[in-house]
Amino acid sequence: MLILFDIDCTLVDTGGAGLTAIADAARLYSAFDGFLLSSDHEPFGMVLLEAMAAGTPIAATHCGGGCEVVGDTGLLFPLGDDAALADAMRTLYGLDQAQRNDWVQRMDQRVADMFTLSAGARVFWRLPFVQQHLSLGERDGDN
Repeated sequence: MLILFDIDCTLVDTGGAGLTAIADAARLYSAFDGFLLSSDHEPFGMVLLEAMAAGTPIAATHCGGGCEVVGDTGLLFPLGDDAALADAMRTLYGLDQAQRNDWVQRMDQRVADMFTLSAGARVFWRLPFVQQHLSLGERDGDN
């Protein structure tokens, strides 16, 4: 999946007023000890990517797109498990600087490996459908 985002600005729901932009979202995310997403479904965890890009350790429910984003760089906890959610909160809050630095390094690497333009291009060119059409085109060119 190809994801491009601008960490300098994020969208938030303002109630009935619709979506509005928050300037300098990275500064806000980086002020958090951690970012926890407790959604009961998540098509894709853009807010998790924003938190990761800001260097904020993450935790999310083990469902939907959050799993794909978090991978092994944060915590996943079962949906509806209050004790696991509380444990994740304690873990995020209790990280010392060395642990936090390790999480940030792993998050940065995951974002670079999976959620950049070049990562998306690598995945695209390996898709079976694309490979099939490339090989058909090569055969047509050989005739």
